[in-house]
Amino acid sequence: MATKKASTPAKGVDMKALAAELGVPIKEGKVTALRDRYFVTIGKTKTPVPVGEVIDPAQIKKLAGQQVSVIAIGRTIVAISGLGWRPPIIVCYIPVPDFVKAIRQDLRAVVLKGMVDKQIITPELQQRLLAGE
Repeated sequence: MATKKASTPAKGVDMKALAAELGVPIKEGKVTALRDRYFVTIGKTKTPVPVGEVIDPAQIKKLAGQQVSVIAIGRTIVAISGLGWRPPIIVCYIPVPDFVKAIRQDLRAVVLKGMVDKQIITPELQQRLLAGE
């Protein structure tokens, strides 16, 4: 008789460690969906979640209607994690035009390499951002 092997949680980013590293608290929020768009509501603030480039729509859809833990800096969502959700969804979204204007080309390459190394973005997205798309 075969025995079922206990699965181990996926290695990923720990929300508490990420919040401590950024120096911000973890807040409680709720994910809502409206016509293929997703939002996180923290208190009275409703913030859109950018789906497509960094976040898989199926991934965030599973959290729709649920209470979640959120790391947010201002109105920018950095990470979202549902109860028992491992690893958290890393959002950390900066629109490309702002990214291009805000960081010099040489520093942009270093920042993007760090994001790829931490598996926040894919190497393909790194190349597109370096090209200024």
